[in-house]
Amino acid sequence: MMGTIAASSGDRAAIVFLTETANSGLDISTEFGTSDGSYRDLRIIGTRMYFVDSASSTIKQYSLSVADDLSSTITYVGTSGNIGTVDRMKLSNDGSSMFCVDNGSTVYKYDLSTSYDISTLNTTASQSLTLPTTGSINSDFTMNHDGTALYFGYADSSNSSAPTIGVYELSTAYDLSTAGSLISTDLSSSTGAIGDFDYIYKNSSEYLVFTSGTEHETFRLSGTTWEYKGQSDLGSQSSIIWSTCDGDYVYSIGRSGGPTTYSWLLYQYLVSI
Repeated sequence: MMGTIAASSGDRAAIVFLTETANSGLDISTEFGTSDGSYRDLRIIGTRMYFVDSASSTIKQYSLSVADDLSSTITYVGTSGNIGTVDRMKLSNDGSSMFCVDNGSTVYKYDLSTSYDISTLNTTASQSLTLPTTGSINSDFTMNHDGTALYFGYADSSNSSAPTIGVYELSTAYDLSTAGSLISTDLSSSTGAIGDFDYIYKNSSEYLVFTSGTEHETFRLSGTTWEYKGQSDLGSQSSIIWSTCDGDYVYSIGRSGGPTTYSWLLYQYLVSI
């Protein structure tokens, strides 16, 4: 059991603290484009960087010459085939599968014939999991460190203003067909509207970290309960948030300019507990 989520407070020493790195605020408009909504998600895994290009319904891949170093050289690697509407994505630990959610109703699993090489992604999904259609799936989705749980945020239909987290446990890692019953919990007594979030596994502990404007809010798994630990300043207005597999870094995306032309900025934070 991966745990239910409780709206209880606990030891604030368990808050995930994020310290902005020296190379944070990298302008990636060349890679992302300059229009509003030209991207939907971005992931960095060591020397690999992926982002969803919503304009072409593809996932693009770039490389960093030095792992996790935003001052290093960024080079275009390749692009997947067209996979339709994608809002968020998540790679399996071994890079053999890509999980994508569309505009809020379904998670799809795509296989890569060569691990981590997005150009080898099979554009026909091998599996799918339909998320609850009652209510609005209006934020993010992620998976835990070993692929045995899938999390997503939404507003429950019985209370559209109540932020809710849904969890599906997978009895076989990364196998959507083995999803159990939905576990959902109203978080409104602990947090505001759920924005983007991700799962962090660090020092053998499990965390969920949510954005709320320039703040982030931390839940830590204690036994079978996710306990609310409080808020800490994020430092920059973020659009999306995600963590590296090792839990060492968290990234977010901000933008400036508008209303027709934007600059997209990539922020990097060092994680400490």
